[in-house]
Amino acid sequence: MRKILAIMLAMLLLMGLVACETQTKTDKSTEAEVTDVPQASEEEKAEANDAEEVKEDEAAKEDEAAKEDEESKEGGQAEKPAGKPEGMPEGEPFDATAMDTMDITINYERDPAAPFKMSYPESIAELYGEAPEFDHYPEKIIVLSTSTLYLLSKLDVEPIAVSRTVKNSRAFEAYGELPHIDSGMNTVDTETIVSMEPDLVIMSGGMREKFGHLLEELNIPVFYTSEGPVVSYEQNKAETFNLARIFGGELAEREVRKIYEDLENKAKEFSEKHEQKTAMILFGMDSSMQASSKSFFGGILSMLPFQNLTDLADEEIRVAPISMENVIKSNPEYLFLIAPPMGYDPVALQAIFMGGVQKDPQLWANVDAVQNGNVIALSGNYTTSKGLEVVQDLNNLIDLLVEKMAE
Repeated sequence: MRKILAIMLAMLLLMGLVACETQTKTDKSTEAEVTDVPQASEEEKAEANDAEEVKEDEAAKEDEAAKEDEESKEGGQAEKPAGKPEGMPEGEPFDATAMDTMDITINYERDPAAPFKMSYPESIAELYGEAPEFDHYPEKIIVLSTSTLYLLSKLDVEPIAVSRTVKNSRAFEAYGELPHIDSGMNTVDTETIVSMEPDLVIMSGGMREKFGHLLEELNIPVFYTSEGPVVSYEQNKAETFNLARIFGGELAEREVRKIYEDLENKAKEFSEKHEQKTAMILFGMDSSMQASSKSFFGGILSMLPFQNLTDLADEEIRVAPISMENVIKSNPEYLFLIAPPMGYDPVALQAIFMGGVQKDPQLWANVDAVQNGNVIALSGNYTTSKGLEVVQDLNNLIDLLVEKMAE
């Protein structure tokens, strides 16, 4: 009996050793598999981080909503129904690029062997001083200025690399396959830029202090552009004319001027046919800011039959904080929602705003814009200056409003 027990104990020990060895091999195999996974590029990492942040934000909002529902139930209150408040229209999200109807073609003249002289419009000449000059057309151009991309694509300019923000531009069709440089207001991959030995770098003036000076110190010529939500429509237009002349000669400048002239005439005709309405522009994913006619989109809206109520409060502001109480008190007939161009779509922006309305429908029921379904969420193109793209965007907005104001 003792021999039988000894044999059984030995067998159990042996089985334990085999299992342990097998697990060790499995762990090592798994470790090897993980090690062999290809490393993501910097752009892929940035996009993955952006996606993860969006997921985290969405998860946090869901948790907060669930918590509010639980607290409501515990307090004996009835659960709020999903969807819009009864009898209250949702409004309308609008993607700027979803309905392009214009086919923009620009003729140009450019002699690659002739001296290539760049310059700034008078409005910003003092900011950046002397612009770069070359004995001939620069062959290796890197474009980090999002507002420049669409115009340059229409002038058949062939950069060696562009900003990763090209994916948010209509120039993506022309430049999407080019190397992308990680760039933004707080980060620019200067190491990659320097390694490509460019003849010219075009970037936003907002990048000058942190990154532009560094490139200039390395004798890399830099040309600056104006971008952002506080850049006026007129300034954006002047810089577009200037760049058309630089890269396409007087012929291109004349044609671009004619494109803008035709667009502004269309806006004028539309305004003459419609009664002026009051409006407000709410900026940000939480709509906590207001934008005046001195902002980029405010300048666009001022060409249409709208009175921006923010202008009445303070003629000097471009973008400033505002409470929902003041929006309700102002009672605009139209509300335009915009947000920074990266990381959102108008559907999400509309949903967030209407979610706030649903929390207190009685309060918002007296706001004309909400009651009549005239809350219009716009895509990021309307938020910040995008050069020639504004032509497509304003044309599309007029087409939308023609239908909406006919209702």
